[in-house]
Amino acid sequence: MKKRGRSTPNIPISQPGISNNKKYIRSFNSEWYQRKSWLCGCEVRNALFCFPCLLFGGDTTWTKDGFRNINKMKDKTEKHEKSKKHIDNVISLSLLGTTSVKEKLSETYRLSINEHNMKVKKNREILSKIIDCIFFCGNFEIPLHGRDEKDDAVNPGIFRGLVNFASNLDSDLKNHLETNAVFKDISKTIHNEILDCLLQIYHEEIRMEIRQASFVAVMVDDTTDVSEHTQMVLVLRYVLNEEIFERFWGFFIPENQTADGISKRILEQLHIIFQGNGQKLIAQTFDGANVMKGKKAEVQAKIKAVYSNAHFISCYAHQLNLIMRNAASITRNARIFFSNILAIPTFFSKSPQRISILKKHMDISIPRPSSTKWNFNIRTINRVYENLQPLKNCLTEIQLTSNADQTIAKATGILKYLNDDNFKFWLELFHQIMLHVGIIYNQMQSREISVCKVNECITNFQTAILELRSSKYCENPSKTLMAEAKEVCDCICVDIMGRYSFTTHLVAAKLFNKKWFPSFKNEHPIEDIVLITEAYPMIDKEKLGTELKVFYFPMITSEADRCFSTLKRIKTFLRNTTTSERLNAFAVLSLEKNFLSCHPEIKEKIIDLFAQTNSRGMDFIFK
Repeated sequence: MKKRGRSTPNIPISQPGISNNKKYIRSFNSEWYQRKSWLCGCEVRNALFCFPCLLFGGDTTWTKDGFRNINKMKDKTEKHEKSKKHIDNVISLSLLGTTSVKEKLSETYRLSINEHNMKVKKNREILSKIIDCIFFCGNFEIPLHGRDEKDDAVNPGIFRGLVNFASNLDSDLKNHLETNAVFKDISKTIHNEILDCLLQIYHEEIRMEIRQASFVAVMVDDTTDVSEHTQMVLVLRYVLNEEIFERFWGFFIPENQTADGISKRILEQLHIIFQGNGQKLIAQTFDGANVMKGKKAEVQAKIKAVYSNAHFISCYAHQLNLIMRNAASITRNARIFFSNILAIPTFFSKSPQRISILKKHMDISIPRPSSTKWNFNIRTINRVYENLQPLKNCLTEIQLTSNADQTIAKATGILKYLNDDNFKFWLELFHQIMLHVGIIYNQMQSREISVCKVNECITNFQTAILELRSSKYCENPSKTLMAEAKEVCDCICVDIMGRYSFTTHLVAAKLFNKKWFPSFKNEHPIEDIVLITEAYPMIDKEKLGTELKVFYFPMITSEADRCFSTLKRIKTFLRNTTTSERLNAFAVLSLEKNFLSCHPEIKEKIIDLFAQTNSRGMDFIFK
């Protein structure tokens, strides 16, 4: 309004008067605008006003009612000009837009600003130290609260002990804890608010990276936590500045275990993540239940119905589990062997006494039983094969020293088939197979695995299994065992090629395999480019043909497994009531340490957001 200036219309104000017995009519002359730089007029009200007083408040005659007494124009304007309020308003208008009027006029005000900012700086430093303690507990998956949080508690929680230790090294923090009765670091409410702020800011940072990325993939898996709730983890994978990132998004509890319940929860989060940029989602991959993978009415199909570019890609490491599980059950003798071998870790896992005897005979332990992770089977077979005689000695001692009939019976049964020739034949064969399975399993678990690398690993693995099929390890006096051993090898070779056959949307890998580069110089792979652009309509065919830049796909969902490992450590029996929001914030602190360390400004953003939500009686915002 200052820039637009005052309004100076030619207002038709007139007023009759009598002078020396003569009547006259006096009218407003627009020259008054030049005489009084503060004067302005209004055609609607047909009155005169004071422009500075209109803006900053003053005499109602010049701000609300309007001046119309033309006969007393000279006296009234001079009187108004001399008023203190008018003078202050003229000064305020002249300083408007240049600097604070209060700061210009008052040294006391400037001092109060400095004092406030110094207090804010100190408060922010206090809150920053408390956030550091929360980060520390989150990084090492330590609970924030113990069983006894009283001031005189002998065994307080680790967090409170950490804050007390930090206060001994920092006098400002110690003084705050001793004197401040409003803002206490031990408050669960404050901790939850800080964690909520962390999660909000972390999600916003991820969304910013998503907006910069060209393509994104989503990985989903589920598990059951200690409180018997199904926890679904969602992980994002994308390329930013030519570097691959895998970011944990959160744990979520679906409404139910149907495709509708799971897909509804996933779609809710994808809507929050992409915010209208859904065309960037080019891949989805799941681990676990078959409900994820159906073509018509299952989760992947429901996701693709909304995000048409989100092609479903199987987890390569999980596919390997299925291949070996199928091979282990392809023949009757193979099933018997695995039933017997898996009874060994089960036998030792349920008794500390048995484990103590086992340690006398073996330097390493038998892996704990697991029904889902195939690497457990790999390690079990290798441990039994490499320690067969010490294991027999251990079972013999248990037979002789145990007083429990059931223990003696089980030890006798295991010892019997450890001495069986058929068991030894299968143990040696699968030991050889597992050596190659362990190699490819570790390769599949790599974060940097690509389609080209997967193809190379599969070819090498298949060659090794075929060589094993023709080796002495498949030879046996029993033609039945020999035939079944070869059948196991054949099953692995056939199954791995079937499960890892590349679909149309993965033909892009061929374009980025370096062995094809010489042929690209002479002739572009037009047919392959057409197939790729049909699978991914957002790709410019001409641009792809000339640039052939790196193209990434998620090959595994091992990142989801890493998230579940963190979940099991965070949500223990002692902390099984942790809410979803707090659980996700803790998981961010544990899983995304590198991300948080690379973004130190996040802590300042947490303080700013915390101050906006609830300052708890303390000043955290600078003036």
